[in-house]
Amino acid sequence: MDKRIPIPLELIDIIISECHLNISTLRSCSLVSRSWSPLAQSHLFSHVRIEPEGLCTFPGGLYSTDEFSYQVEYQGVPSANFSHCGKLATFAALLKSTPHLGPFVRELHVGAYLDEVWPRDSSDIREIVNILLPKLFSLTIKFHKLQSWEELPIIAISESPKLTYLELSHILFPSVSSFLIFLGTLPALRVLILDGDVCIENAASISQVQIVRSKPQLRALTVHTTPSSYCTILDCLLSPSSPIDVAAIQSLSLFCRLRDKITPNTAVTQSTTRLLTHISGPLEHLRLPVTLTGQ
Repeated sequence: MDKRIPIPLELIDIIISECHLNISTLRSCSLVSRSWSPLAQSHLFSHVRIEPEGLCTFPGGLYSTDEFSYQVEYQGVPSANFSHCGKLATFAALLKSTPHLGPFVRELHVGAYLDEVWPRDSSDIREIVNILLPKLFSLTIKFHKLQSWEELPIIAISESPKLTYLELSHILFPSVSSFLIFLGTLPALRVLILDGDVCIENAASISQVQIVRSKPQLRALTVHTTPSSYCTILDCLLSPSSPIDVAAIQSLSLFCRLRDKITPNTAVTQSTTRLLTHISGPLEHLRLPVTLTGQ
């Protein structure tokens, strides 16, 4: 007769929670018994980063937002530790073979490489995002040759009611209205990072986009791009047509490469000043590595 006393689930929960993001310990916990495995896996796969080549250094001296992001103490900002490193195809195959793992993933971060292009010929990333987004809180897609917002899994993103953190890099929006419509698909957004030359074409005017719901209040914003797109993005966020509210921002990081001679520095200064004036509460984190003197 087996007289072993089972460990209470509450105690197992406490033990595994103490090991959160300690990858080797969580793996060991998952092998203890069947009762330990599901909870250990839920922590083990809660943060997934797929970067086989390591972090990217942006060309032209463009600052990376990773350091800023991890220092912001705000719920929804990615953790500095992730549980999975490997290829998109490998992780997609894992999700298909073990479908119970998908709901465990809360943060997904994919990319970025200097010589990597968006895998438009592969369905791996789309399958991954489609599987994970219903439960996903945080999403990063950083590829240096992502040339069209239509190449993103937009439909899946728009169906993610829980997505609070979104980071995009090197993406081209064909118009201001397409940018505003895209933001309007994110009802729970709190942290927005537009990095690595996110561009908006045909930015002559900001058309009125009907807002049929209350605006989510952004808590953290990062915009790192060229002057023309920098000004356009800030003007979009401040316009009455913007589907998100930036007045409650607590963490702000702005960077603008001023080698673009088309847009004068005064425009960058004006857009930055308008945003700072519009923010109603105190800022907890602020970084402004931009020229504000107009010289």
